[in-house]
Amino acid sequence: MLADPNAFADGHLAALDHQVQLTAAQKTKLRPIFLDEGQKLFAILNSTTMPTEQKQAAIEKLHEETASKVNSVLTPQQRKQETPSQQRPHPTSQT
Repeated sequence: MLADPNAFADGHLAALDHQVQLTAAQKTKLRPIFLDEGQKLFAILNSTTMPTEQKQAAIEKLHEETASKVNSVLTPQQRKQETPSQQRPHPTSQT
């Protein structure tokens, strides 16, 4: 895993851009989303008081929230281009 939230955000943005060819405007909107996820993720992982199960639940919730925010910025065509590892279905969605 990357060492800091900025590197985390840049890595996720670059990977998504490679997959779906983001516009400059989308990159501007998405970087703060990934930075926020990185900051929260590192806080969870570095917590010394949170039990492992609670960390896992918090990380899953964080990923779902981030995926929702990212999908709101992407076009329908871009959402179709995402790889399955990037798409995180919500627990209530039907398959």
